[in-house]
Amino acid sequence: MLTSGHVATSRRPSRLGDEVAARYSAAGRNRAGTRLLRVAAAVLGLLGAMLAVSVPLLPVIQDTAVITWPRAGHLAAVNAPLVTFQPQNLSAVIPCAAALSVDARSAQPVSLLSTTPPGSADGAAVGMVLEIASGKLTMISRGQALGSVALNSIPISPEPCLITISSSARGTTASAGPIRFVKVTQDVRPQVTGIYSVLDEHRDPVSGLSVRITPDTRYQSTPHPVKLAAIVLAALAVMTSLVLLHRLDGGIGRRAPRVLPSGWWRPTGRDVTVLAVLAVWVVIGGITSDDGYILTMIRTRAEMGYIGNYYRWFNVPEAPFGWPYELYAYWSQISSTPPWLRLPAFAMGCVSWMLISRQVMPRLGREVRRSAAAGWAAAAVFLAFWLPYNNGLRLEPVVAIGSLLVLCAVERAVATRRMLPLALGLIAAAFTVAASPTGFLAVAPLLVSLRPLVKLLRQHSQVSGWAAVLGPLLGAGLLVLVVIFADQTLAGVREATRVRTEIGPNLSWYQEPFRYQWLFSDMPDGALARRFPVLLLLLSLGTSLVVWLRRGAIPGAGLGPSRRLIGTAGAALGLLALTPTKWTHHFGALASIGAALAALTALATCSAVLRSARNRWWFLAGLLMILAMSATGPNAPWYVSQYGVPWFDKPPSLEGFQASTLLIAGAAVAALIAVIEGLRHEPGGPPPPPGDRHGALLIGSAPIAVLCGLLVVAEVFAMVKAMHKQRDGYSMAAANIAHITG
Repeated sequence: MLTSGHVATSRRPSRLGDEVAARYSAAGRNRAGTRLLRVAAAVLGLLGAMLAVSVPLLPVIQDTAVITWPRAGHLAAVNAPLVTFQPQNLSAVIPCAAALSVDARSAQPVSLLSTTPPGSADGAAVGMVLEIASGKLTMISRGQALGSVALNSIPISPEPCLITISSSARGTTASAGPIRFVKVTQDVRPQVTGIYSVLDEHRDPVSGLSVRITPDTRYQSTPHPVKLAAIVLAALAVMTSLVLLHRLDGGIGRRAPRVLPSGWWRPTGRDVTVLAVLAVWVVIGGITSDDGYILTMIRTRAEMGYIGNYYRWFNVPEAPFGWPYELYAYWSQISSTPPWLRLPAFAMGCVSWMLISRQVMPRLGREVRRSAAAGWAAAAVFLAFWLPYNNGLRLEPVVAIGSLLVLCAVERAVATRRMLPLALGLIAAAFTVAASPTGFLAVAPLLVSLRPLVKLLRQHSQVSGWAAVLGPLLGAGLLVLVVIFADQTLAGVREATRVRTEIGPNLSWYQEPFRYQWLFSDMPDGALARRFPVLLLLLSLGTSLVVWLRRGAIPGAGLGPSRRLIGTAGAALGLLALTPTKWTHHFGALASIGAALAALTALATCSAVLRSARNRWWFLAGLLMILAMSATGPNAPWYVSQYGVPWFDKPPSLEGFQASTLLIAGAAVAALIAVIEGLRHEPGGPPPPPGDRHGALLIGSAPIAVLCGLLVVAEVFAMVKAMHKQRDGYSMAAANIAHITG
C-alpha cells in the first residue's frame, strides 16, 4: 500500500508539471509570436513611410525635344507653337553673307529671322525678330530693341563670318563676326510659334545656316528604375504592415462585424429610385462647365506623358493634385462620347448612395435605420446635390465618395476599437486630398473624431507599443506620395505649384464669401438647382445643431455618431475655404455628407423629437424661404445644355407670378401658423405615444423629402421637355441617345 501510494503520489506531480510546462511553453510561443508581429508591423510600416518619402527625391528619365531648322536644306517656314510659349533656350547661326545678300535686294525692312509670323502685330510684340533695314541689323525681342549693328561694319574676311544668337533664362547675346551687338543679362526669351525667314536658298548663301530651339520639356518624364523599385517596395511594405496591424487588432479590438450588413444586396424602393435617376441623368443631364476643358487635357496625356494644364498654367503638371485624371485619360481612349465619360461619376454616385444607406444611416441610430421616411429624405437630398454638380469630368464626385469612405472608416474604428479601419481611412483621406484641393474636406471626419481616436491610439499602444501602432499608420498616410510623384520630381512639383500660385486664381481663406456671391449670381453658377441643396445643407446643419445643443442629444440617434456627423458637416464647410479657387462647382463634394445630415435632420424635426408644433412650423417656414431664395435664380444648365430648357435665362414663373413670390407667401403663412401655435400652446408638449413614433417621423421628415423630391422631378422634367422642344434641332439628351444607339 505504501509503495502503491508512493508511486501514485510521484506520478501526479509529473503529469501536472507537464501540463503547466506545456501551457507556459505555449504562452511563451504566443508572446514571442506577438512580439515578432509588433516588430514586423513597426519595421515594415516605417520602411514603407521612408520609401514613400524618398520617392519625390528619386530620379526620373526626362524626355527632351529639339526643333531644328532648316530641314534638309529647305528654307520653308516651320510652324511650331510652344505650349509654354518660351523655349528653354534658342540658338541660331546665320552667315553674314546671307544678311548682306538680303539687304542688297530689299529696299523695305525685312525679317532675316523671326519666331512669330511676319506681319503679325501681336506676334512682333512677343516674339523675336532679326530685322534688316537701311543697312542695319537689329535684334528685337518681346517688342524691345536689344541692339543693332551696321552691316557694312562687319568684317567678312579673312574667315567665314557668322551671325550667332543665344537666348536662355540667364540672358541673351548676339554677335556679328567679332562684333557683339547684344548682351542682356535678363530673361528676354521670345515667344515661339515657329521659324520664319525671307532667306531664299536659290539666291542667298546659306551654308552653315542653323536654328536650334529646345522646348521646355522638364515635366515630360518617366520614372527611373530605381524610383519604380522604391514605389513597388513602399506599396508592398505598407500593405504587409496593414495585414500585421489587423492581426494585432485582435488583442484589444472587438470582433469586427461584417463590412457589408447581411442582405445589403437586396434593393429597396429608394435604391431603385436613386440608381434609376442617376442612370437617366447620365443620358439627359447637363454638362459641367469644365467637361471640354478637362477632356482636352486628358486626351493629350498620351503624347505628353503627363496631365498638364495648358489652358491656364503653361502646361505645368496638375501634381500634387489630379491623380484621377490619369485614370480618366485611359478611360477616354476607349470613347470620348459624353455618356461614356459620365460613367465613372455615375458609378461613384451609386457607390456613395450604397455607403450612405448601408453604412452611415444604420450607424446614426435605431430610428434612422428603421425609418423609411428618413431614408427618403436622404435619397432626395443626395439626388438634389448630385444632379446639378456631379455629372461630368470634374473631381467633386471623387471627393464626395472619398470623404464618405473616411467617415465610414472612422466610425468603424471607434465602434470596433480596431486600428485597421483608421489606417484605411488615412489612405482614403490622403488620396482624396491628392485628388483636388477640395479634397481637404476628407480630413473633417478625422478632425472631429480626434478625442476617441487618440483614446484608441493610447489603448493599442499600451498593448502593442507605439512603434507597432504608429508605423503602419504613418506608412498608410504617406503612401499617396508614390502616386503624386510617380513620374515627377519634388523640384518639378514645386515649380508647378509656384506657377499656379503666381498666375492664379489664388484666393485666401477669408475671401470665401466670393463663392457664395457666385452662388447668388444670375449665371449658371447660381442656378436654382445649385442654390437649393447648399442652402438646405446650411439649414439642416443649423437645425440639427440647435436640437442637439438644446436636448443634449437627438433622441433615437446615436450620441457619438450624430455629434461627429454634425461636426463633420461644419468642419467641411470651413475646410472648403482653404481651396484657392472659389467656384460653386466645389459644393458637389458635399453631396454625401449633405444626404447623411438630411436623414439626421429628418429625425431631429419630427414630432417625436421636436415636440413643439411651433418649432416644426418654423422649420417648414425656413425650408420654404430657402426654396424661394433659390427660385430667384435661373434654371440654367451650362452651355449647350441650355437649349430648350424652360427658364434657362430667368427665374421660374407661373402664369406671370414669380415662383419665388409664391414660395415667400407660403413661408409667411407657415411662420404665421408658428406664431399662433406659440401663443396657443406652452413650449414643448407631451411626447407622442410609443406607437406613433413611426408616424411622427414620417410627418416630420415629409417637408425635406417632398420638397427635394419635387425639385429633382422638376430637373428631370426640364431636360425631357428640352429634348422634346428641340426635336427638330440640337439637344444634349438627343445627342447622347444618338451616341448610345449608334
